Amino acid sequence: MSDQCHLACSLLELSPGQEGVVDTLEVEPEDNGRLLRLGLTPGRRITLMRKGHGCIISTAGARIAIDERLAAKIYIVREEEIRQ
Repeated sequence: MSDQCHLACSLLELSPGQEGVVDTLEVEPEDNGRLLRLGLTPGRRITLMRKGHGCIISTAGARIAIDERLAAKIYIVREEEIRQ
């Protein structure tokens, strides 16, 4: 994990409207490839749009739906942590 590992939380821990930066993807290789093709890479800025049985995030002008299983393994550094 990155230097900011202790500041990262899973995507499921964000509240709708919160922004952050992808820190790590602790997913299976096939899921990693899919997320990379969607542009969800470490360093990518995201906004959590909606949370329920999964998450909808906004990044680089696109909205991406992510199931709960996968969202639990995507670690984000919250925007407020980055500013400190």
